[in-house]
Amino acid sequence: QDNVLIHAAQKDRIAQAAAAMIEPRDTVFLGSGTTVAQMLRYIDPKLAARVVTHSLAAAAEARGLSLEIVFLGGLYRPAIDAVEGTWALDMIGHFNADKAFLGADCLDPRAGLTTPSIAVAAIELAMIRRTRGEVAVLADSSKFGLVGAVVICPLDQIDVVLVDDGIDAEACELIRRAGPQCDVVETHALGTDARDRGADQKRKPFPTTREQ
Repeated sequence: QDNVLIHAAQKDRIAQAAAAMIEPRDTVFLGSGTTVAQMLRYIDPKLAARVVTHSLAAAAEARGLSLEIVFLGGLYRPAIDAVEGTWALDMIGHFNADKAFLGADCLDPRAGLTTPSIAVAAIELAMIRRTRGEVAVLADSSKFGLVGAVVICPLDQIDVVLVDDGIDAEACELIRRAGPQCDVVETHALGTDARDRGADQKRKPFPTTREQ
């Protein structure tokens, strides 16, 4: 149980760091997974941007925000709390996103970004292909070295991996050599939910250490 709580705290910090990457007027893809959905807890309520997602959890987190939410249609899969299928894939093809934020079931320098779910793989690969800017993967350190049965993409198709400081320097270097930046989020620092801030407070980026 303590281990679950630790990973929950790490995911929360990673989500906050990712939220700081969204800029006004961006169109962004959000994949499935709890860490990605948690990003929206740290969005400035006044931020005007467009979010395209198949995640029901992410859509639910958007309540009370100024974001334009495009929810992809398709067959709802309770196991991933998201939709899948040809309708969702067709809708993704109507967008050129500025950024994409994807969760990670499994992340390995050689095997790449993988998942147990065929549905997740198809949707997230389509998002990657329709993103003209940064593709970011949100992965707590427990996901490093895991390999799922279904390949999403090799790591050279990812621009940045956001990971907590439970990862060691060697593992981060292996990620960097495979292609992406490796941004290590300092999980000891405490953040504040943007919705609880005063209206006149500016959103501050979450502290990260970038491994070059």
